[in-house]
Amino acid sequence: MPADADLLAWRQALEHQRTQHERQRWFGPLVFVPATALALVLALTDSPYWWFGVALFVGFLVAILLSTPRVLRRTRTMLAELDRRSAQRVDG
Repeated sequence: MPADADLLAWRQALEHQRTQHERQRWFGPLVFVPATALALVLALTDSPYWWFGVALFVGFLVAILLSTPRVLRRTRTMLAELDRRSAQRVDG
């Protein structure tokens, strides 16, 4: 984070990012698990081309499950840094 960062603008952007990823943490699996199950059923009953869909949905699910907690940790760290800088400006 730049030393001369606008703390209010950064806080708004980080809070928005945190909200989006909190929502993604819950709705991502709710979307991709049923989509994976549907693609799996279609791959087994209809056409082997649906295996591409299974792989795609599993990839999306894994990406969400791995990246979302990391982004949320990083966002919390940056918000803590903003709090620290805000306290320094008030004290200093």
